[in-house]
Amino acid sequence: MLHEVAATDLDSTNIVSTIRRLLRRVTFFHGESDAIDLEQRRVEVSHGHENHSHASPYDYLVLALESTTTFYNIPCLADRALTMNSLSDAVFL
Repeated sequence: MLHEVAATDLDSTNIVSTIRRLLRRVTFFHGESDAIDLEQRRVEVSHGHENHSHASPYDYLVLALESTTTFYNIPCLADRALTMNSLSDAVFL
């Protein structure tokens, strides 16, 4: 729906809900997983500017992958391209 926000056909508030509001009975943690112990149901995570690391137990584990735009090492393309990977990109366009 990002293209609809960029074209001003849809207001951004109609497509955005915070993850914590959607999952009220869930403990949500945003970080990078360093290791997963499936038998012990623990995940080693790192987060923050200093990459603080610790192990957390889990009942259910949801892994979400991140994506980035590839510019194929074309000089200056990353500085001049307009991407639409996020809500802020769509609002900017």
